[in-house]
Amino acid sequence: MTACQRSATSEVATATAGQERDAHGCIPTAGYLWSPARNACVKVFEAGIAFDPTPYNPDQTLHAFVLTAPANSNKVKAAELYWPGEAEPWPLDVVHIGEGNIRPLILASQPRKVKIYRTTEGAYLLERDGKVLYTFGPKEGNVLNTITWKK
Repeated sequence: MTACQRSATSEVATATAGQERDAHGCIPTAGYLWSPARNACVKVFEAGIAFDPTPYNPDQTLHAFVLTAPANSNKVKAAELYWPGEAEPWPLDVVHIGEGNIRPLILASQPRKVKIYRTTEGAYLLERDGKVLYTFGPKEGNVLNTITWKK
């Protein structure tokens, strides 16, 4: 009746889902990614602001996410963009434009050619290489509304 007993050579080590950690200690299989802006592991799809793809976007099924820091503040000091298909977030500069601008630029990345504008209706346009590929809002109480012309 040895067929019913486990052999020491037949045991296979299996990892439990959610136990693999990256270099920062985040658990990607549980949905956690490293946020340099927040200096923490976050679930981007919960903590970030989801931008919806526009009809002009060649990949109309994936969202882009903007994460701001600090997390619970009325003054955004840093932001990053989680672009579909990219392993690392892209840092965004907080832009303080002149008061009275009709479509103020609020976040930008020169190296990635990304700009995020606020519309007069309170929505947001995410542009890359001069093409609007994603939109968000309008939505009351979102942290992007705290970025103003004042530094």
